[in-house]
Amino acid sequence: MVVPSNLRGQHGFAVLSVLTLLACSDKRPLATPNTPASVTSASATSGSAKAADGERFVTPTGKVWTLSEIKQSSSVSSLSVRGTGFPHSQQSLDLGVGDPLEAAFLTDLDSDGWSELLIVRRSVGSGSYADVSGVASNSDLSFAPLHVVKPELRDPLFAGYRGHDTLRVEDGCLLRAFPVYREQDPNTQASGGTRELCYRLERGEASFVLVPELASGAAP
Repeated sequence: MVVPSNLRGQHGFAVLSVLTLLACSDKRPLATPNTPASVTSASATSGSAKAADGERFVTPTGKVWTLSEIKQSSSVSSLSVRGTGFPHSQQSLDLGVGDPLEAAFLTDLDSDGWSELLIVRRSVGSGSYADVSGVASNSDLSFAPLHVVKPELRDPLFAGYRGHDTLRVEDGCLLRAFPVYREQDPNTQASGGTRELCYRLERGEASFVLVPELASGAAP
């Protein structure tokens, strides 16, 4: 910076200082690129993230399922799944009105390279019954509903079943564990031990089915 001769000396030094401060104040910080918001992992499973229009599940092959829940009350919700990246199936699949969403699991139960999205709903009440549904990839060309064999008390596998079940995915199975009630047991105390069922994936004509078999705990 060149200072005129008439500003040199004591007065010139003061003016020089002001000019320097003005020059420095004109410097602005460089703009930084926008940093994307951090992705919040879903409590139910890895590979998912909360989004404004639902919960996104990205498969290892890059397909996307978006699970949306609309709460109608504290005990009733409607669920739907939208698929993205499936060339022959881009529609939204309505899972209907029922119990609220509890969890969802992105998995590949039969290890064929194509994913399934298992969806767990839980009733609000003393029994706390769990209901399972979902969708499955059809070689990533489309996706189809995944049906689950429902608990039937006349089925020996479900004898003594009154809810209070827990579900998890392990070693190619959807495992359902529940306390076994004898006829005179109160709902607060089961005396028949615990039974665990393993659901394995089978292909139906137009959909996929999860069929249970005994994993542990003999049926009475």
